Amino acid sequence: MAEIRINATGELKLYDSDDSNYVSFKSAGTVSSDVTWTLPSADGSSGQMLSTNGSGTLSWATPSSADPSSADGDSLGTASAEWSDLYLADGGTIQFGNDQDVTLTHVADTALLLNAAMRIQFRDSGLYIGSNADGDLDIVSDGTAADSINLESAGGITLDAGVAGTGVTYEDDGTAMLSITNSSSDVVFTSKVQDKDIIFKGDDGGSAVTALTLDMSAAGAATFNNDIISNTGSVRNRPNVKPILLNGDMSVAQRATSATGKTGTAYYTCDRWKAFINAAGTWTQTQEALTSGGPYEDGFHNAIKMDCTTADGSLSAGDYCYISQSIEAFDCQLMKKGTSSAEKWTVGFWVKATKTGTYILQAVNLDNTVRICATAYTVSSADTWEYKIVNFPADTDSSGKVVDDNGEGIRLIFWMAAGSTYTGGTLATTWADSNNANRAVGQVNAADSTSNNFHLTGVQLEMGEYTSSTMPPFQHESLGDNLHRCLRYYQQLGTNSATGTTVTGGDRLSTGMTGSGTSGANAYFNLGLAQVLRSDPTVSSTNVNLRQSGDDFTISGITDKWMGQNLHLYITTSSTLDVSNTAQIRFTGSGGMLQIDSEL
Repeated sequence: MAEIRINATGELKLYDSDDSNYVSFKSAGTVSSDVTWTLPSADGSSGQMLSTNGSGTLSWATPSSADPSSADGDSLGTASAEWSDLYLADGGTIQFGNDQDVTLTHVADTALLLNAAMRIQFRDSGLYIGSNADGDLDIVSDGTAADSINLESAGGITLDAGVAGTGVTYEDDGTAMLSITNSSSDVVFTSKVQDKDIIFKGDDGGSAVTALTLDMSAAGAATFNNDIISNTGSVRNRPNVKPILLNGDMSVAQRATSATGKTGTAYYTCDRWKAFINAAGTWTQTQEALTSGGPYEDGFHNAIKMDCTTADGSLSAGDYCYISQSIEAFDCQLMKKGTSSAEKWTVGFWVKATKTGTYILQAVNLDNTVRICATAYTVSSADTWEYKIVNFPADTDSSGKVVDDNGEGIRLIFWMAAGSTYTGGTLATTWADSNNANRAVGQVNAADSTSNNFHLTGVQLEMGEYTSSTMPPFQHESLGDNLHRCLRYYQQLGTNSATGTTVTGGDRLSTGMTGSGTSGANAYFNLGLAQVLRSDPTVSSTNVNLRQSGDDFTISGITDKWMGQNLHLYITTSSTLDVSNTAQIRFTGSGGMLQIDSEL
């Protein structure tokens, strides 16, 4: 049976029913005074514990949380007695402040969440990380001017705007200044303030330099502080380093400044611009001086003008009138025609016409299989300068390849009138084998009245597809550079309005040796050329004869031997020359000249 035993050590033992084990209470080894605890009169609730009132009375009490005795009254741990670890359940929250306005919540398996209106602050209120009302993450340093945000990482720093983001934007005091965005895998730098440039600056040996300025108020024109150096290839602000079309500003007119009564095919005034007229009226062509208007404001002081002096109001099928420029095949290689990497290209120009309506700009490939492509543009206002942009597609067909030689590659045609032979089909807006009927469909008849004029200037051809807002600016060359390039195709000795040289009757050009076999009818002249010609030229004369020993001899023929920048002339007369004496080329009147023609 169970027993209660108190042994001599002050230990109370309560045995179980078979006296094999016990539960005991034992007093302290030394007690300074008597101690009595009064037990509660009934059992407590589950989880409660015995609590003393300090006077020996015990009662059941529910364990409380670790609340301080008053607000801000207690610390959790001390400087010398720290807690080791703190464990919170999923979703546990730490609340800060008398009104718990700042909370830090555990988002299960994800993160710690600071409540929406709050921020993590560093040093002072001006340095913080937070989130604005739009849900953006803000890292802010808006204290003193010396405050900054430093990002430092030994492994590099990555800025990722995300798939749905709008890129990385730099702001200055809330004003967006620069953005870096993705456009179809292209990296796009955008100046966000109207007309504000993008400037690259640096330090050159201790001196501050502005290396590059991208001028946004000038359509992105780039200004480099010094040389542009390329390890391979050429350095270009456009694919064509120099203008592909020559004399697009119509400033060079070696032959004449005006030509009247024209009904055929020839170069009349402005170099490299050839007129093609077949029964479509009679025309006066002029190198027109500009003093005002759109192209004048754009830097153009000349235009080519076609003035209809005899009208053709009812064109026959084969009638036509146009002006054109032929581009040497050497200069067409940037187009890559006839290859899988063929380029698109764009023609820009200023035009003014009395006759409004549809006009056609056509390109013809003449160096291999003849292929054509044409585009329509509209003259909207009569006798008003308008700027036009015309795009040409790439020609990947192998038959359109332009051979790399000095022959005619591409002919660019500005139509003014066309009969049904050239308008009866469907306009060839893509490159196709030549079909006359598809060349000028829709072209108005600018030859139908003697009041009609057609003016053209500022013609440029650029590689790539451009609009009026993206077209590179016209490459204005000096008159000397422009003339020098034109001299590859045509030179004249004598009257030259482009350079201001005018001969009068009696002027002498050169002295040469005479003698040829027994006749003595030939004189030999070796002339230095201003520019290497495209090919062996055709030499002709106007108001020129030979003079020897005071006598004039009529020229009956001129042949030549072209040797690069030198031209050896054989001039034949119908009379016998003195083989022991020299002869001179003599101009017999104003306008006398030797014409050296190497045109396409």
